[in-house]
Amino acid sequence: FETSRLQECRLRLLRSPGLPFWARLEAIVAGEHECGTPILRVVLIDISESMRTEAALAESELKYRTLADSGQALIWTACPDGQCNYFNQPWFDFTGRTLKQERGDGWIRGVHPEDREGCLHAYAAAFKKREFSIEYRLLHASGEYRWIQDDGTPRFDDRRDFLGYIGHCLDITARKQSEEKQEMLQGQLIQAQKMESVGRLAGGVAHDFNNMLSIIHSHVEIVQEELGP
Repeated sequence: FETSRLQECRLRLLRSPGLPFWARLEAIVAGEHECGTPILRVVLIDISESMRTEAALAESELKYRTLADSGQALIWTACPDGQCNYFNQPWFDFTGRTLKQERGDGWIRGVHPEDREGCLHAYAAAFKKREFSIEYRLLHASGEYRWIQDDGTPRFDDRRDFLGYIGHCLDITARKQSEEKQEMLQGQLIQAQKMESVGRLAGGVAHDFNNMLSIIHSHVEIVQEELGP
């Protein structure tokens, strides 16, 4: 009556025999009575089914967020245009940044400068090929760069229209360090094997050279005996 505009609210009503149900109440002033008083039109709509659907959707979203936030994987989602719109709590714990800072393409600022170009190229190509798997260094909240393996899975609706990506990242720094150490040890082993081969070659050359020296030495002794000091 005060605004003359449509007003609405949700409320629970009791239907016979006392069973509750959700309803939406809509009220609006719909003209005037012949006596001059305003006429209020009120509509009640049973929204029990939609409320159950909303509750189920909210429960599903809560389960998803709980699942996404309870593991160690850094999870993100992106729209078809490549702009990221969601990161889970482990991502924020890892980077020390906020959703406002990471949303869109803000996350790329945390990628190591040497890996940034390759990461962006692979990321852009993924939205054409529908494949995504890349390793890069991401800035940790501690200030150090850590190696990340980032795998993306395309999302589709029931009509198979592309909805974007959902990705999960794992910290593989320990694995990379182990691989680097293994490569270093392998390099040392190869170098040692090379030195061993050189040693064998040198030993063989020395042996042959020593045989030649022995003959020369014998001839010198004979000459010394004939010529004297």
